[in-house]
Amino acid sequence: MTGLRVVNILIWGVLLIYAVPGAWGAVSGNGTRRGDPMRLACVATAFVMIGFCARWLLAPENVMLWQALYVLSGATGMYIIRVAWAYGRGPRV
Repeated sequence: MTGLRVVNILIWGVLLIYAVPGAWGAVSGNGTRRGDPMRLACVATAFVMIGFCARWLLAPENVMLWQALYVLSGATGMYIIRVAWAYGRGPRV
């Protein structure tokens, strides 16, 4: 199980590195392109996934960290719903 968590951290880390420039463009407004808000959603999702995997490796008994990750996960889901609404077909997600 530890190996799977490490592999997941590496994969999501690569996505995080790839998507950070677009996410930064969405946050800063400098050179924003059409896909940048979705890249910000990808960065947020990568943080959540890395966080859950790293929690099991580094602090498996830390309940407060677990709760914080669930709050971050919910906030990320709400942001993705908003981005999907903006890019999709209106109010239908």
